[in-house]
Amino acid sequence: MKTKLLSGLWLLLGVSTLLAQPKMAKKPVKLISSPTKIFMNAKWSPDGKKIAFTSEEYNGLWVCNSDGKQIEKLTSDLSAGFAYKWSSDSKNILARPVVEDNSVRFHQVVQYSIDTKSKNVLIDRTLKLKSLPIWADGGTVVAVLTENGIKKVSSGKPALKGQIIEDNIETFGRNLIKGSRSVKITNPEFKGRYIYNLEQSPDGSKIVFQVNGLGLYVADADGSNIKRLGFGEQASWMPDGKYVVVTIVKDNGYAVTSGELYAVDVNSGESYPILSDSGYVALNPDVSPDGKSILFDNELDGAIYLLKLK
Repeated sequence: MKTKLLSGLWLLLGVSTLLAQPKMAKKPVKLISSPTKIFMNAKWSPDGKKIAFTSEEYNGLWVCNSDGKQIEKLTSDLSAGFAYKWSSDSKNILARPVVEDNSVRFHQVVQYSIDTKSKNVLIDRTLKLKSLPIWADGGTVVAVLTENGIKKVSSGKPALKGQIIEDNIETFGRNLIKGSRSVKITNPEFKGRYIYNLEQSPDGSKIVFQVNGLGLYVADADGSNIKRLGFGEQASWMPDGKYVVVTIVKDNGYAVTSGELYAVDVNSGESYPILSDSGYVALNPDVSPDGKSILFDNELDGAIYLLKLK
């Protein structure tokens, strides 16, 4: 009798594990589109009430409600939509837009207000930035890696609970900003390669990142215990920190020909299909804070879609 009970328990545990894998509940729905613009790179606000997104070449930023309605333009700044970051109170977006002057592209570090649609330029035209800006010290400051080390600028915001993300990776480099210092990801295989698309787990204990030509990796937040996860791209964490949702892309050397969504178990490295449909080239997946939905952009029609999970 005891053996049967134990067998039943293990069976239930196995079923529970399978159910924990993110799966598509219903066909994706088109959420945000335009007859004249390509929209992309949509990101949920931390409270799940808003969505931010950008247009082709990451130019400009828009925000709307979680149902895709009440779209408002936040800025027209060039490249503002590249790797932008919500504040944990969902009231601001941090970005690194570009200002062009006599064919020279300068960077800025800007904090945009969702409520007032205003912008606060924290660092003006510079050629010295070596990373994307991040929220740090509970959101009270913005940190960025420069040629002279880590520079911190006051955000004017109070310290926020749940502000976990203190790390970011140097764009096309190997440095993590960690508090007031810089941590190097060391792996002989990575020598001479770009490291990018770093995302920290919800509890702050792990990071996933890509290495060009080698694929997707997971590591502890200090850059140790590095493990390869295959060739997934643009990883977005599930709230439980056990899976990341990625796109697996194929191209013909000139253009992307397919983009499929998979869930990857960060402990085992096993991957499970979520969306594989010729009607979509799914890029830039972003998991909602509650883990019930994924935003992605469809390369085929330049629209942003919502996919419900079960």
